[in-house]
Amino acid sequence: MSFSNQVAYLVRSMPSGNIRYYQINLLVNLFDEFILERIFGAEKNSRPTGVITKIYTNPEQANRAFDDVLKKKYRRGYIAKKEFFRADTREN
Repeated sequence: MSFSNQVAYLVRSMPSGNIRYYQINLLVNLFDEFILERIFGAEKNSRPTGVITKIYTNPEQANRAFDDVLKKKYRRGYIAKKEFFRADTREN
């Protein structure tokens, strides 16, 4: 079975004029664990407001979690700024 890293970069314009971003990364580590990392904040700041990391042992659960977060952000008004890309393909 193969697994591809996934990245999504979403943005949302706030009524105040600020632009918020939300980056979702799905990666595999050296221990064959699947890491869902969410990085978010305002584009005007040099550092992110927050980083949330969750580890999964099952690739199907990790992909489902990635899709769930993505759907929630679309419902909240975020739009994709950069297309998804596959950074790496790895055989498990």
